[in-house]
Amino acid sequence: MNEKKKSLIIFIAAAIVLCGVAAVGGFLMFGRQEARISRFEKLNLQVSGMRISEEYELICQGEQSLLSRYEKFYGNGEEQRRLSGQVTVATAQVIEQLNACAVLKWDGFHGEHPKYVLDGTMFRFELDLGEGKVIHADGSQNFPKYYYELENWLADLLREAE
Repeated sequence: MNEKKKSLIIFIAAAIVLCGVAAVGGFLMFGRQEARISRFEKLNLQVSGMRISEEYELICQGEQSLLSRYEKFYGNGEEQRRLSGQVTVATAQVIEQLNACAVLKWDGFHGEHPKYVLDGTMFRFELDLGEGKVIHADGSQNFPKYYYELENWLADLLREAE
């Protein structure tokens, strides 16, 4: 076999191997599906700072979910909450937003307060997915990715309903 044929065979073999590796790599990179939320029972997000303390509560009621916002305050020596807004939203829309904000990745997040930051906002997040699966996250002036998108989305839903 002459040198040209040998080089061509080696080139073709290398191309086949590289294409195979690229195909497998592409499958591993793009073929794997991220875990997604398909249902939930209850979401609770508590946000507090120097001047405000509020709680968002979202309860699944089948195809619709009830979103409530409560102002939290102290009265008679104990913490109380007062309803400050309420709206019904499609459960499918809620699930879509939860997935867009990748809240499954928030599980176990604990955002330590940054050194030298004297003030800030604290949050506590809990999402009950049912069947004993609950997502927990909390932090102080340190938030998981897409946190603000979720908090703003909840506030916007209530603002639009006013």
